[in-house]
Amino acid sequence: MTIIVVTGTRKGMNGFQRGTFEQYIKDHPFSYLHHGSCVGVDEQAHHITERVQPGVGIIIHPPTDNKHRAYFDKSPQTFVSQEQPYIQRNHKMIDSMAVTDVLLAFPDSSIEKLRSGTWATIRYAKKIGKNMMIIYPSGLIEHIDRR
Repeated sequence: MTIIVVTGTRKGMNGFQRGTFEQYIKDHPFSYLHHGSCVGVDEQAHHITERVQPGVGIIIHPPTDNKHRAYFDKSPQTFVSQEQPYIQRNHKMIDSMAVTDVLLAFPDSSIEKLRSGTWATIRYAKKIGKNMMIIYPSGLIEHIDRR
């Protein structure tokens, strides 16, 4: 059972990032997608996964602050976890990852930002040694394999 965790900008994926995500989920079998239930990347990843891999379970980790929250129709493949503050929620998603799992990160720039939930999640995943792909808007893809 492989998990993909998604984090990214509220601005959403650009065309390159969307295409990379679609191709990745077609080429890499997985059982569950975890996301943080926000507008932008989380919302896009949810709908793309439902369309491209309809049998995959989707685990939603909503924030306690509903300002940027995205809401989804209930389906048999969708599970909603307890609301948590942003940082705790992001850490919970990363902490749920096993050795074979991967974080797919979609920042809105190639420059790391201190006050960014996406970059904070990337830094946390690096700190505790998780596998990830950072898919930059420019088309650059950074692979970090900790296996």
